[in-house]
Amino acid sequence: MSVTQPDSSGSALRATLDAAREELRAAIGRGAGGRATLERYADRVDALIRQLCADAGPYDGPVAIIALGGYGRRHLCLHSDIDLLVLFGGGIGSAEERFVHSFLNPLWDLGVVVGHQVRDIGDFERLETDNPEFLLALLDARPVAGARSVFERFGAVFHQAATHAFILRSLLALIEERHAQFNDTLYQLEPDVKDAPGALRDLSATRTIAMLTDPLLLRRGPADAARFDDAEDFLLRVRSTLHLECGRNQNVLSHELQERTAELLGYPGAEPRQRVEKLMSDYFRHARIVSRSLEWA
Repeated sequence: MSVTQPDSSGSALRATLDAAREELRAAIGRGAGGRATLERYADRVDALIRQLCADAGPYDGPVAIIALGGYGRRHLCLHSDIDLLVLFGGGIGSAEERFVHSFLNPLWDLGVVVGHQVRDIGDFERLETDNPEFLLALLDARPVAGARSVFERFGAVFHQAATHAFILRSLLALIEERHAQFNDTLYQLEPDVKDAPGALRDLSATRTIAMLTDPLLLRRGPADAARFDDAEDFLLRVRSTLHLECGRNQNVLSHELQERTAELLGYPGAEPRQRVEKLMSDYFRHARIVSRSLEWA
């Protein structure tokens, strides 16, 4: 649950995180691990991050703690990494380094897997062309704690036409490379619900292409907004179930996990095989919607 009092002790932080995770586990166990549930969990983590930022002082310089990638989109699954950008408004010296350690160490002590970058505003005056995945994650940047003015300065520097054009070209190349790993087909016997064609990365890529080119693009696409959103919610519920069952960042819907996933998501059928058939039929229906939408975009 959210942090209500300034208390940076390890036990209080552990209780906060454990309560948030238990709430998420209970929702997934009811088959409700979709978008709304993951957004609530991200909000709980936001509260924890804000408390840690407040406790990491004394530090009077301008700094923003920014969520990136899936956490930035508030699609934070049970065992997903928490991707953060610690962004300073000026240079990084010893005081800034002390702040970073004071902020991150409690997270590491909790066993949280944190993907973090530490930068200052000046770093974004040059386009980092050798790290397109990082640039893509920055498109989902969302301020969580610290100075809002630093985040706004970042946006003014980062969101340039040339940067967007480079990211778009890089994204198309990354899609092609990733699809090749799956023989360019969404019809996988044991699909990866994150990386396979028609899965969550394709869905995110479709939204990114629209954002970089034409925000109304998807309204003219092969699937209406409601069907596209339904596909996203379904894929997130499946991914949440995999994380719950495996206790780790597992995204492959294996034959063994298909039975358990169908059960948790409430598919009818007298036999496990019947429930699995209905689950996989829904999976491929949603994957086709995502795949066609990406091709259109």
